[in-house]
Amino acid sequence: MGVDSVEKLSRVIEVSKKYDKKLSHLWPVIIGLYFILSIIVSISNFLKMTGIGYGILEEALTPVTWSIYGLGILAVYFTYLIVHRRNWHFAKMYFIFSELLNYLSFKPLPENLKAKCLVLKDFLRDIKEEEKPRNIFIWIIASAISFGFFGILASYIIHRDLHKHSMREERIIDVLSELSVFEANAEIHVVKKRSIAHLLLAILSAGLYAPIWIYIFINDFNKHIEEHKVLDEHLKRFLERT
Repeated sequence: MGVDSVEKLSRVIEVSKKYDKKLSHLWPVIIGLYFILSIIVSISNFLKMTGIGYGILEEALTPVTWSIYGLGILAVYFTYLIVHRRNWHFAKMYFIFSELLNYLSFKPLPENLKAKCLVLKDFLRDIKEEEKPRNIFIWIIASAISFGFFGILASYIIHRDLHKHSMREERIIDVLSELSVFEANAEIHVVKKRSIAHLLLAILSAGLYAPIWIYIFINDFNKHIEEHKVLDEHLKRFLERT
């Protein structure tokens, strides 16, 4: 492998320590509070319209309303965070696999493995088309104007992307393990496909189910990222041997 390729891959592995991070389990709490307080304010506004017991709640509503604004900003930031990390992770893995396959194409290999490398190159071209970056700006705007509900949809779409991405990664890693790039025990967490019922429950419950869904999403995301740290160590050892 050329010195430039080794340096590029080593640099990407180092940079990934900054960007390939797990998501905090505080996010379900933050998003849950946002929707709960929003419901409280909505009920209070209804009471105001009907004139039933609103005076008792009126003084308490101002801090609650300001809390909703703050939590809403955090909910929009959560959308930014998951889209950004999705885009970074997909771009990183596409770059790593492309560089490795370019190197292997110049290496003397048995015919069956050469054929597998060619198939993987075609597979990577398909991946590039299917794993295009999501537009962060549009998704943030959509999350803001939908009062956070688009963030729930965004997390479901990104989870679906991760499911497909992890299945593709598993296929590529199996072949690269045969080529001694990764060691035999190299594995990747394949993100389980989740039912659309989670999305529907989160929306139809006015966000009350959202913390449960976000917790599931974060757990799946974190498991995938955690195993990638092990995979990066396999790759570092391969680069050191090259």
